Amino acid sequence: MRQRYGGPPEGSHAATAVDRATNLLSFIYARVYFPTYSNGLKEIAGYLGFPWSGSLTSGLETIVWRHRWEVSRDPAVKQTLLNYNRQDCEALELVANRLVDLHRLAPPDAKSSQREVVLTSDMKRESPHRFGRITFALPEMETINKAAYWDYQRERVYVRSGKNKFHTTVPATTRHAKPKPNVTIGYLVASHCPTCKSKKIYSHGTRSKTVIDLRFMRYGIKRWVVRYLIHRQRCQSCGTIFKSSDIRWTPAKYGWNLVAYAMYQNIELRLPQMTIECSISKLFSLPLPRGWTSQTKMAAAQLYEITHDTLVKKLCSGRLLHIDETSISVRGFNGYVWVLTSMEEVAYFFTPTREGNTIQELLKNFSGVLVTDFYAAYDAINCRQQKCLIHFIRDMNNAILETPLTKG
Repeated sequence: MRQRYGGPPEGSHAATAVDRATNLLSFIYARVYFPTYSNGLKEIAGYLGFPWSGSLTSGLETIVWRHRWEVSRDPAVKQTLLNYNRQDCEALELVANRLVDLHRLAPPDAKSSQREVVLTSDMKRESPHRFGRITFALPEMETINKAAYWDYQRERVYVRSGKNKFHTTVPATTRHAKPKPNVTIGYLVASHCPTCKSKKIYSHGTRSKTVIDLRFMRYGIKRWVVRYLIHRQRCQSCGTIFKSSDIRWTPAKYGWNLVAYAMYQNIELRLPQMTIECSISKLFSLPLPRGWTSQTKMAAAQLYEITHDTLVKKLCSGRLLHIDETSISVRGFNGYVWVLTSMEEVAYFFTPTREGNTIQELLKNFSGVLVTDFYAAYDAINCRQQKCLIHFIRDMNNAILETPLTKG
């Protein structure tokens, strides 16, 4: 407006007000949730009890009335516009004072039977979604809901049964018996020093490492033990001692296939860690130490951390992104798990609260289409957005079932 019409005189009240202007929406978004359908000034101020009066009801109508006044110069039209702007300022002052009052409230642990303000961290998330079949008020809603599960058959596992029976015998082993290697792999010695490139090197001994792993075959899985022979060498020029192998080993003596198998059962099949250790010990005759799955899980998390970060960056720079969040409780500690998917890749991350700062910072440069539910934190993300159809019809169905006689 200053570039088009010029600014107010320096030192005037209008110039001071413009220089000190503050965007209240930046304090409301993802921080304060008023019981209104939007964060519009009319709805919030009306909820706080501001009495609106006059014939103008929206800012869009003021454009028409401004045009009328420019044509007719009618003092009554001008006064109507001034009254509308004055009420807007008074309503905005009421909202600002209410935000200041919220900041000065007593600590959340203060004893009070009825509190007007509730912290989101103290709220128990209420959701109409429950386990079991949903009863829809309209048949069209059930058709749309079924369409969301078209890929369900692709995720099922089918077990084929036939007349042929295969009998397998597991050799009896003691707890401390070392499994016999299935294969031995030796690495070639290096021809030069990796530090100074000198060829004056000599053998500094040979070490062996036995890795207990699994081998995935076409029709099953079996234990697979590999013995590696690693040659150590020493450079005569710089004295560097190096090995002929740069393989990244797992903790202890177990291979990455065994780690992946254990993580699949723990994360995808949701089996307890002790159950996984007992199952592997019985199926593959591997006496795993107590707590092996927990240690392996931390090692796998470090290994795939780079993959997870790369996947999140790819999702946040794509053309389509679906986001949702859900509350969880792990050993008495509450938190939220967020899911991001482009219908091709998916990534999860954890936050202790439901505040939208993390997701807003993550998607500050997102330029694609964002598909979400009606959580207000997503509204502050500057991109094209679309509301999830399944969330919409379920919310609408719940509203119809709870208040079937309400109009509008």
